[in-house]
Amino acid sequence: MTREEDLLRHYHDALTAQLNKDNAAVATAYTYQAMMDQYACAVTDFYRFTVGWNMYMRNERRTRAIVDKTIAAFRCRPNDSIVTDELCISLFTE
Repeated sequence: MTREEDLLRHYHDALTAQLNKDNAAVATAYTYQAMMDQYACAVTDFYRFTVGWNMYMRNERRTRAIVDKTIAAFRCRPNDSIVTDELCISLFTE
């Protein structure tokens, strides 16, 4: 078993022990495999976030320009609460 698996197994045991105090059915239903499925999804989502952040950092000037255009567009439309597809397309295309 890897260190990561050891930690996750320990976490699951501690979590289900605490859940068992409040609701045994929930503790029983939350299997280690269910937690691992959620963990895999969380790791994937974190990876997606880090890739996106990396893209932002490499294209910071482009991202800043888009953000500035968006802020400017909403400042000149203070009473318009509807954001149309055309507005969004115009902001993000050059």
